Amino acid sequence: MSGGYAKAVREGLPDAEVCIDPSTSASSQAARPTTCAATPAASRRPRAALAPDHLAAWLGWASRSKLKPFVKLARTIRRHREASSQRSGSGSRTGGSRGLNSKLRPISHRSFGFHSAAPLVALVYLCCGGLVVTPPLR
Repeated sequence: MSGGYAKAVREGLPDAEVCIDPSTSASSQAARPTTCAATPAASRRPRAALAPDHLAAWLGWASRSKLKPFVKLARTIRRHREASSQRSGSGSRTGGSRGLNSKLRPISHRSFGFHSAAPLVALVYLCCGGLVVTPPLR
């Protein structure tokens, strides 16, 4: 492992235990850190447990950003954070949104030639709104 790579791993992941894959030779540049089997699984935090800390750090960065869209997004996420965390822990399913998304994708694909979003919205309401349109008979 090169010195720069080892330094980056130490700085970026200070609590990580670095093991070298024994299948690579010492002179090989392909030596990369792998998960050590000796590290007890209980000492490693699951990724889901790290998410609130990472989100809080990103929200802090976005709030201090000079980019207005990031500041606005951070405010929106903070405003709805409690409701979304309650919803994610309640065992809710994403089937409904996935089903709607599978209907919206082809509609959106058909609307590539439209000049604005208004016709796309009208097409979505027409296809997914439950409205039955019967053309007049001649």
